[in-house]
Amino acid sequence: DARSKPVFPEYMTCLSEEDRSQLLAALDAADSGDSSQLDAWVDTHGDQDVIIGEHVLDSHKGKQLVNMGRPVYIAVVRDQSQAVGHLIKAGADVNCVHPVHGDTCLLHASQNGYDECLQVLLKSKALKPTSHLTIDRKIFLGQGMPQWEEGGQCALMVAACNGRVEAVKLLLLRNDALEHWMTCSDTFGRTALQATFDSIALCKEGAKLDDFKAIARLLLQQKGVENIETELTSSIPDCAEAEERQRERILAVRARCLAAEQTRKDAERRRGLEAIAEHYAPLHPETMDVTAIHSASSGGTAIVSEPLPGVFSFPLLSADMCRKVWEELHHYESTACNNPAWDLPLRVRHDGNLGDLQDCGLQPLLDVVLASCRPILQQHMPDLGEVEAYHAFVTRNYEGREENATFKMHCDKSELTINICLHASEGFTGSTVGFYAAQSPGDVPGDDDRVYTHAHSVGLAVMHTGSTWHRTDPIRSGTRGSLIVWARRRKSRSVTVW
Repeated sequence: DARSKPVFPEYMTCLSEEDRSQLLAALDAADSGDSSQLDAWVDTHGDQDVIIGEHVLDSHKGKQLVNMGRPVYIAVVRDQSQAVGHLIKAGADVNCVHPVHGDTCLLHASQNGYDECLQVLLKSKALKPTSHLTIDRKIFLGQGMPQWEEGGQCALMVAACNGRVEAVKLLLLRNDALEHWMTCSDTFGRTALQATFDSIALCKEGAKLDDFKAIARLLLQQKGVENIETELTSSIPDCAEAEERQRERILAVRARCLAAEQTRKDAERRRGLEAIAEHYAPLHPETMDVTAIHSASSGGTAIVSEPLPGVFSFPLLSADMCRKVWEELHHYESTACNNPAWDLPLRVRHDGNLGDLQDCGLQPLLDVVLASCRPILQQHMPDLGEVEAYHAFVTRNYEGREENATFKMHCDKSELTINICLHASEGFTGSTVGFYAAQSPGDVPGDDDRVYTHAHSVGLAVMHTGSTWHRTDPIRSGTRGSLIVWARRRKSRSVTVW
């Protein structure tokens, strides 16, 4: 999953864009017969994963590390068989597993039909062909659509399920792995042959269907079936039955992936909070103390205005507490940046602001903010029920900021959003928040549909449902910063594991 934080062994180091460019150029040259550049690159950097820091235009990630895999894996991904062969001869680990998504050189070549690369890999005496298995994972297609891929598939099954006829023929020549590949099953108990029958049932027509049938014939022949056509015809399941089983597999893989991802996030959060407890010295300890924050909050007794249905404005935190929280956030940011060995959690959003503050030791602050809002919620939004703060980030607006021109009208992913102004320079102008009402349900409002403009002041909160359309206006002078808290209905969030 390219959107999740990869796990990187301690020995790995982040390389520069220039290092990556040099590697890709060296692979191109090696694939044309000149391996000198590739030898020089490997001598300098070694046979390690190529990790690059990239700017990712995503509303919650910002700049993140991207693991491209080891040079031999990158060469396979680029379908550069001569470069692959040279790296293997030079001692590259042909059995290396990508630490993020579990892909291997053998699996990738089999899946994509990179037959020349596959030939080179299968000839390697160091290859351990039966150890290469897929893992459950989520990948993203165009427009960010997720696709769930099941684990436990061997190279033969991967090639078969992707209709790679020539790859299947090559794999069937690897005698030391053949029996294992023909009899092993995926996490749903299907062999390569059974998975191919399913693929035939799901494929409507065309060249791909012919490829699946050709693969089925090859596998039936390998099994020693005498009447291949009769066996083929009788073994293909009904299309509706195959589609239903496919839906069940997708749901099962999705559930397993979500459970694994939640486990990973929980472990990462625990490690981060342990690092904070061990290393971080707060500038203002009271910003992480529930009692101190309570005493500086309105406690739900503030006068509330409701300029439009579902949008409420009220004083929430004292100016002094806002100042301390603002300073604490910047102190934490600089501490984490200046002491990378401490591994303090630091999530930088695409706009340079800090995200995931709930993982940075500020959960007590978020809980008190929400507790102060509960009397208001009970009086004005009783249908929302009990809510919990689950995500928070800080925004920093200043004159000349590039993003000022790109603020878009949007809804939040939360069920409830609380926006507290923590900082405003003297005499700042602009940086208001406009709220909009659509002409009819389901419509996206236009600029003329603005019905309320909220003006920020330190300690003042604006609270609204996540489905309320809003947009931050450009700041014209000075600086302003807010703490944004997202909340959701409190309920059991356990994931069913199939």
